[in-house]
Amino acid sequence: MMLRKITTAQAKHWTVSLLACMFMLSSACRSPDKPRTASENHLATLDRMEILDLISQYSHMWDDRNANSWADLFIDSAEWKFHADGAPKRTIKTKQGLLKFAREQLRAFTEQRIQTRHHQTNSLFSRNPDGSVHAKTVFSVVWQKTGDAAPNLVHSGVYRDIFVKTPAGWKFSRREVHVDHE
Repeated sequence: MMLRKITTAQAKHWTVSLLACMFMLSSACRSPDKPRTASENHLATLDRMEILDLISQYSHMWDDRNANSWADLFIDSAEWKFHADGAPKRTIKTKQGLLKFAREQLRAFTEQRIQTRHHQTNSLFSRNPDGSVHAKTVFSVVWQKTGDAAPNLVHSGVYRDIFVKTPAGWKFSRREVHVDHE
């Protein structure tokens, strides 16, 4: 076995690289007895699961045309915003306003024989200092009309949400719908 001489610069580089790796590994390790703080942006597993269920319920309640249950996913003072082409196009405030909107839209879909399917994925969460949770979720929406051979992609984009924990569990405080098209 032949040993190769290394330069002082190479030795310094390898030493710094090794120390950086050790630092990153040590900072990632944490005692299970020491809980993470909200400032560390940690979201408890149970909270994450409950919010993911809420996100899924949004799709199911809308696609099942259950306006009342869909509106119940929001707090009373909730806000829903629709953005297209980078600009706000429609804002609905309050749970009652959302219920009215859902009833009108879902009635129109029924009359036009449109079945909607909302697909949401790739949610990223961050905890806000006030305990609420911000999320970004990628979505696509397809519609299938009676007689269509296959569903048609109608929307794709990102939901930007704020969730708050209430005595009844996690709820939407705000949902912003940002579609990728005009």
